[in-house]
Amino acid sequence: MILTYTANEEDQGRTVHSIMRRELKASAALARRLKAACAITVSGIPVFTDYRLSPGEVIALDIAAVEPPCDNLPEHGDLEILFENEGLLAVNKP
Repeated sequence: MILTYTANEEDQGRTVHSIMRRELKASAALARRLKAACAITVSGIPVFTDYRLSPGEVIALDIAAVEPPCDNLPEHGDLEILFENEGLLAVNKP
């Protein structure tokens, strides 16, 4: 999985780290792992998190490079939704 973000005029001079944390919602631990794996690119060129952006540049984070593949398989079954809003889902599953 690759997360991307295209810098706009307001992002002029912001660091890759700032965009990763605020716009792409990457955790600090994920940012460290991506940096160590050289899995951060700007317009196809590997960069460090202190790289300062210009408008139009595209940041790409290769999440697959640092996250192990998930072997969980979905199961079919009944779910009872107890509560749901924009930020929370409470489910009762037998």
